[in-house]
Amino acid sequence: QMCIRDSLQPEVLLLKNNDTNTSHNYNISVTDSLSSNYFEIANLKLYTSTTRNWALLGTLNLNSTSSVYQSSTPLAPGKFILFTIELKAIQDNASDSFKVLVTYAPSS
Repeated sequence: QMCIRDSLQPEVLLLKNNDTNTSHNYNISVTDSLSSNYFEIANLKLYTSTTRNWALLGTLNLNSTSSVYQSSTPLAPGKFILFTIELKAIQDNASDSFKVLVTYAPSS
């Protein structure tokens, strides 16, 4: 059982493994990308929690639907993945949307 929730900071999103006994493998992919005509930089950065710190797992390019992250280590019970979005618009008032798909399954 996984849960996505907003944190106290609106620019951060957390994914938590709410399962109390099982770790989960996961994949994160960009399914609808932003237009590179509007955004020079468009990154989704993924972090995982270590002992009171956050370690960078990887970066997805939000301008590309071929951008995928596959977990190399399962997400342990009660642990989080933190998402941050880094954008640099080419012009003022740039507007677009993107979609990210997270799939997960219990690790064996």
